[in-house]
Amino acid sequence: MPKISVPPKEIKDRLQEYARVHRYPMRDFIMQMLAVQYAASLDGNVRTICNGVIETDSIASVAINRINTLAICEMTKEVEWNILSINIDEEISKKPFSKHDEILWAKENNIPDERTMTCWTPVFENGVLYHCGECYACCERKAGFFNAKVIDKTNYYK
Repeated sequence: MPKISVPPKEIKDRLQEYARVHRYPMRDFIMQMLAVQYAASLDGNVRTICNGVIETDSIASVAINRINTLAICEMTKEVEWNILSINIDEEISKKPFSKHDEILWAKENNIPDERTMTCWTPVFENGVLYHCGECYACCERKAGFFNAKVIDKTNYYK
């Protein structure tokens, strides 16, 4: 699988300050579209994309997923496509997941949250990839651990 940077490496440095406050523009949509392209590149049987989003993410809407699904079906002329966000679909998960819920779910399912990456502006130094500790995603992550009363083992740069 190719390594693709979103946003592209060529402009990421210029977006760092903007992203700390406002997020990376269109990042979630681009990631979703890359997932569709990757699925289409496989053997032709994968037509469902499942987003791991929480209620505060920019694409955290069942309506947005339905609109994107329709757009993909129209663009590809294939009606089999489906984009799901189980964490926010109340018909599946009973209530939208918050970061707090996501952390508790990870603990209940023995997922090592210290090995997950949330940061929008990670720092790579001395062979270690750190969460920046300052962007919106890091702040939301810290608050999620605090609210879940779970020890945060994340490596933060600041």
